[in-house]
Amino acid sequence: MRNTSLCYIERGRDYLMLHRVKKENDENRDKWIGIGGKFEEGESPEECMLREMREETGLTAVRWRFRGIVTFVSDEWGTEYMHLFHVQRVYRQSPRVRRGRAGVARQRCADGYADMGGR
Repeated sequence: MRNTSLCYIERGRDYLMLHRVKKENDENRDKWIGIGGKFEEGESPEECMLREMREETGLTAVRWRFRGIVTFVSDEWGTEYMHLFHVQRVYRQSPRVRRGRAGVARQRCADGYADMGGR
């Protein structure tokens, strides 16, 4: 069993997505996915989401909502509990394109991510 986090960072009708291109033998290779990853020892779901977001995008969530747990059961990959978050507001600490250990995060909007709306 593994615990993971996944967050969708929204601005209006656009989302920041990660293009998975770096890891070999990755079940998500060449896919566009939300931001997230595996829990580290002793991490809460929120701590994992915040760390993965910072590592993969350089962004820090300011306002978010926990949306639920998605359960995957697989003979090949084992059971996974994915903790799903919706991020509505972030603080930008890095350039618009960031190359992480798994792929490239790209934002679709030209005017920054300082205030993502979300009411």
